[in-house]
Formats: sequence, C-alpha cells, structure tokens
Amino acid sequence: MTYTDTPHIIYIAGFGSTNSSKKQIIEDWCKQNSYGFTGFVYPNTYCPEKIFETMRNTIPPDMNNVIFVGCSLGGFWSLVFQEIYQVPAVVINPTVAPSKTLKKYLTESGVVHAFDHSTTYTLTESIIDKYAQYQHFTNKYPRVVIISKDDEILNPDDAIATLKDKAKLLVFPDGGHSGQKHIHIVIAEIMLIFNMHII
Repeated sequence: MTYTDTPHIIYIAGFGSTNSSKKQIIEDWCKQNSYGFTGFVYPNTYCPEKIFETMRNTIPPDMNNVIFVGCSLGGFWSLVFQEIYQVPAVVINPTVAPSKTLKKYLTESGVVHAFDHSTTYTLTESIIDKYAQYQHFTNKYPRVVIISKDDEILNPDDAIATLKDKAKLLVFPDGGHSGQKHIHIVIAEIMLIFNMHII
C-alpha cells in the first residue's frame, strides 16, 4: 500500500463522547499539516448495522491515504474498520470485547446519554450481543495500540492479551482511560505510518 494523495485521518470517539479534547488536538494538527480530517459521528444508536451504514456515508472515496484513529469503543471500531478497508489504525485503550464491557451502561429505557448530555443513543442487550461477531482481529494490517496500565474503565490486560501478536503495543504505566497524555505519541505514530508508505 502506498499513499499518493493527502493523508486523511478518521477519528472515532469513545462511548458517550461527542467532542473530546483528543479529537480537537488531532484535528488541529491535521489542519496545521494540511491533512484531511473526519470526525466520525455516531448515529442515534450503538447498533453495529447502523454504525456500518454511517461509516459508509462518512469515508472519503479514496481510502488509500486513510488512517483510523480512536479511543475506547472508538478504538474497537477503528480496528474493525481498518480490517474492512485494509488501512492502518492507531488506537488508545481500545475495548476488545464490547459485548461484555458495554453491559454496565444498560438502562431500563434502553436509552443512554452522551457524557455532556448533548444527545442520546439507543443501547439494548440485543444490540450489545451483536458486537460479539466483530470481536476477532487479524495481523494483516499495520496497527498501533497504546495502552495505559492504570485504565480505570477497562482492564488493560484484555487488550494486551488479545492484540499482543496482532499489533505494535505501546504500554505505559499511567495515562488513565482517556490516554490524553499520550496524544503526542498517537501523532508520532501517525507520522511514522505515513512516512513509511509515501512514495
């Protein structure tokens, strides 16, 4: 694979996140370097089929120059979409088993709020069960996984065990679930991937 056009980042935020500071930092960096940037916007449901449909309408027509970047649930979807579109990914603290980790967010109404209460999403047990079919990863495409050992939301050992032979793992003792302090490493890894593939 070679990048012959302007690099383009597709950023996928985590569960309940609508406008994270990580997204803004990466978007600003892309603007400064004249790179393309797309912030993926979840539909009003976490149903995988609807997320796939939304992504098909989000991606640029030329996928040769794309890197998926994401955190937490967005990290999971970045890994899924990178395999579908055969492009690299750089992720922070991804959940590797959302069919388990999302269950704590279930409500009686089947509706969950974004953390800033700007929107709501449908999340039911039947929706969560659908995630199991996507929880399988290969080692076919370049990926960097940044993990904080002090993640307070996810068990970091799950991602390490699942991806240890399928990714470049960068494990740090701190950083928390947000991984905000590692954003400079995300940018460095993006640059490294692009530089490796530019003609």
